[in-house]
Amino acid sequence: MHAVQTARLAGAGLIIAVDPLDAACQRALELGADYAFNPCAVDVRAEVMRLTDGEGLNLVVDLAGSNAALAQAVSCLGRYGRAVSIGMSLEPVQLTEPSVMLGSMNHEVVGHDGYAPRDIAGLVRLVASGHFDLSRSVSHIITLEDVAGGVARLRTKVGNPIRIVVKP
Repeated sequence: MHAVQTARLAGAGLIIAVDPLDAACQRALELGADYAFNPCAVDVRAEVMRLTDGEGLNLVVDLAGSNAALAQAVSCLGRYGRAVSIGMSLEPVQLTEPSVMLGSMNHEVVGHDGYAPRDIAGLVRLVASGHFDLSRSVSHIITLEDVAGGVARLRTKVGNPIRIVVKP
């Protein structure tokens, strides 16, 4: 949700969201994505290439942190494209693209794991001005006693959770 809004604010010409949850794809479309695909239902790379007339994307952002998501993201890059991996996991990074393709296509793969205090101030200004919508970011508020249930809800995706806030 936030990546789609950020891309739109930054002036992205074509925003394609990818998520294995159909509800998340629908949210992405509602928040400004031009297309949203479930990778279990479509060949994402083929769709990206179709939508870009075979050129691929300039920038892809991996929010999942899995090898499958990063490999899929890199496969959608165009010449001189950049993949930014924000999602984190304990999985060692293993790209499937042959290094000759990385080199000949001049792809760049970078990681990102932080922000500076000024970024929070900028976010507060965007929210206050109505340019960035956080209202749908929290799907559930639970008590401290229900944390185990909240974790189970996130794991099983019951009730279409986005973020769960614990209110002691």
